[in-house]
Amino acid sequence: NTPKYACYYPFFYILAWTGCRIGELLGLTWYDLDFGQEIISINHKITYTKVDGYYQFVLGQTKTVNGNREIPMLADVKDILLELKQAAGWAKISMIGKPELSVNDTRPFIFTNSKGKLIPQVTMEHLLQRIIRDYNKQNVDKIERATPHTFRHTFATRCIELGFDVKSLSEILGHASVNITMNRYVHPSMDLKRENMQRLSDLLAVK
Repeated sequence: NTPKYACYYPFFYILAWTGCRIGELLGLTWYDLDFGQEIISINHKITYTKVDGYYQFVLGQTKTVNGNREIPMLADVKDILLELKQAAGWAKISMIGKPELSVNDTRPFIFTNSKGKLIPQVTMEHLLQRIIRDYNKQNVDKIERATPHTFRHTFATRCIELGFDVKSLSEILGHASVNITMNRYVHPSMDLKRENMQRLSDLLAVK
């Protein structure tokens, strides 16, 4: 709710409700969105890494082959993206045909800084820490340390709690197998465990 961080709300909201890796979201372009079908296509990522002794942005493949995927676009996420598209001046630009993407032309990328430049992952990581620090100064209920990847973990856990089948969730997250999803990302809460145990108790009571 802090005004100085309001401009970053769309980024973290979309990160939280798509399960994307941060590099995938930073690399997202307008050509990766199908508003008609309500689909977000993940097919590349942006990294800021040292090449030939100098740090530079690199447009690369997703983490694994399974990382290339299509994510259903939630209604709230769609609304936010449409607002960003309008503000960026892309509302009237034809999206037919995807051009060759390059880090030298940042215009198609959805998330850039105030100068229209790509954003290093570490910048968003540090920003999140500042947001948490400022929040904790003003509130009694503290937020423990979190990273952008925490959003991905939370997304997976909440999906399981809502009854997602693991195969669908695994594909949304871009995992090679459901075992990775279950072992690395899903952390059921105690309340959910109690609820499941109660279901078992109810089943036994019927018999």
